[in-house]
Amino acid sequence: MNATYDGEELKLNGKVIGKMDPQMKLEMDPLRALIAHVQIAEGVTTIEAGAFSGCTSLSSITLPEGLTTIEFKAFDGCTSLSSVTLSEGLTEIGTAAFSDCTSLTSITLAKGLTELEDYTFAGCTSLFSLIIPEGTTTIKEGAFCYCTSLSLITLPEGLTTIGEDAFKGCTSLSSITLPEGLVTIGAGAFDGCTSLLSVTLPDGLTSIEAMAFSDCTSLISVTLPKGLTAVRENAFYRCTSLTSITLPEELTTLGDSAFHGCASLTSVILPNGLTDLGVQAFSGCTSLASIGIPEGLTTIGWFTFSGCTSLTSVSIPESVSLMSITSGVAANAFVGCTLLSQLSAAKSMSVEQFLRWRHRVPSQRYAVQAALLRLRTELYERQRKLYERQRKRDRVAEEGVGGEEEEEEEEEEEEGRHEGQELQGKLAFDMITSEDVWRHVLEFL
Repeated sequence: MNATYDGEELKLNGKVIGKMDPQMKLEMDPLRALIAHVQIAEGVTTIEAGAFSGCTSLSSITLPEGLTTIEFKAFDGCTSLSSVTLSEGLTEIGTAAFSDCTSLTSITLAKGLTELEDYTFAGCTSLFSLIIPEGTTTIKEGAFCYCTSLSLITLPEGLTTIGEDAFKGCTSLSSITLPEGLVTIGAGAFDGCTSLLSVTLPDGLTSIEAMAFSDCTSLISVTLPKGLTAVRENAFYRCTSLTSITLPEELTTLGDSAFHGCASLTSVILPNGLTDLGVQAFSGCTSLASIGIPEGLTTIGWFTFSGCTSLTSVSIPESVSLMSITSGVAANAFVGCTLLSQLSAAKSMSVEQFLRWRHRVPSQRYAVQAALLRLRTELYERQRKLYERQRKRDRVAEEGVGGEEEEEEEEEEEEGRHEGQELQGKLAFDMITSEDVWRHVLEFL
């Protein structure tokens, strides 16, 4: 069935079957699903929000030459639309304009576009290839997310920003060339691109944001730029095929779980400028056999190298604090490293650390046990002193000697007995709460 569109109303046989109300809620008519072709009136410069949304039988459309704007969700859910050619004068494509056009295999973008808005082509599962024209500087959030057939994309030299989740879930994308002018790759930009084999990041990039390449399970190699200062949390999370990584000297921050689960990673040399090594940064890297920790590193987070079952030796520099049970090496940084036979540390270990290394189990449990052991020892010492004082009093009574010295000892005895009762109460409390602490640890693990 054929319909007409005059820039404001979509009509079928003279009846309005779709128009956005002032609250941007689309008034839909079931007849929209029957439209296979639309005649657009001459002179139309804007296709309004939701104009063709839900036209599931619409297979092709010819856009007028004077068209400058396609608004929010204009073609959203046109599941039969297979190709679109955008006019040269087009300067704006709205958010989710072509989202969920599941039959769309190709689209020719206009050269006048400078930005691709949020979720413009999200969920276009048949889109195979795409050339983004020169002049485009920004690809915004989720613009091509879950385009599961997208295997070839050409980015322009002037591109500076790839937004959050821009190519998330593009499972057929095996390679991509990032232009030299690129300065921002947003969080999750290539998350779940399971066919991506290699990537070279341009020199202008200073930060790799959270989850930028997480779950890229085929990624074998990554070339990081010299000026890179931060790799954020989960940046390369579970890149299970990644075998090596060279971290630039300018790097100062390696975020939580940055390389967590990179099971093929065999060796890493941390740069001298690194000061912050995040929680679980290399946990689960089961092939990691060696790690170089630089002088100047101040923090090794919880579980940083936990589960690195091939790791055999580690040298900890003087700059790393070993004494806190809530941070640093003491907090399970190397738990589960079953082959680790040598820990060379510049500082002596605490009781908690000794217990952990002796028994090779999570340190929270032994931290609690060590604390209880100290309390028991202190209580024993108190009880021993009270016993010795009682024996001395008995001897004094037998010899008939007393006086001020005896009164002072009685005061000390009463004070010691009071302190002993406090210790017994604290010990009983800690014995109860230690079970809760350990239960929490098990849940955390």
